[in-house]
Amino acid sequence: MNVFVLYSPGTGGNHLANLISTDPNLNTRWHKDDYNQMDDNAHTSNENLSKPIETWYNKNNKNVFCSHLGEFLWWRERYGPQILGRKSYQIVSLYNDIDFPKRHRFPRLLEWYQWEYIYAEQCELYKQQNLRQILSEKNLYHVPLSDLCDHEIEVFLKTYLKQFDCDVELCKFAHKQWMEKLDIIGS
Repeated sequence: MNVFVLYSPGTGGNHLANLISTDPNLNTRWHKDDYNQMDDNAHTSNENLSKPIETWYNKNNKNVFCSHLGEFLWWRERYGPQILGRKSYQIVSLYNDIDFPKRHRFPRLLEWYQWEYIYAEQCELYKQQNLRQILSEKNLYHVPLSDLCDHEIEVFLKTYLKQFDCDVELCKFAHKQWMEKLDIIGS
């Protein structure tokens, strides 16, 4: 099974994909040292759908990818029939409550979060009912950004990622590093 994490820019999709990839049944996207050397965007991996398929696609269908909605739609149009039609897959969408960024890093980190219309549009795009219509997918799971940004990662894993066998200790390490990095960004 391939897993696709869809997210609005700046909302932690790379991190969520990394947490999911701690499931031993999936290919890992990162190593502990990666979280000690995060870039300013708090990214540890560039394995996403914007790169040519030959550079990242592992034919064992145990991949975890992350992308924005448009990137996923372009990828699905180009490669979907040959890949998605053969194996099962899941889509995990990270969605954002319209009031959440007022108390988070996004207005400081991404200028477009200051533009009310574009921000509201991003929130609307990733709502469960809208993604279901756009993607026509049954294997679609939604994760609230506010809960991903909580310090209680164990509760988050049990609540939203229970279909995966995530390595709790490794996720706790990564999440602590990620949360510390978020406090630095944009301050």
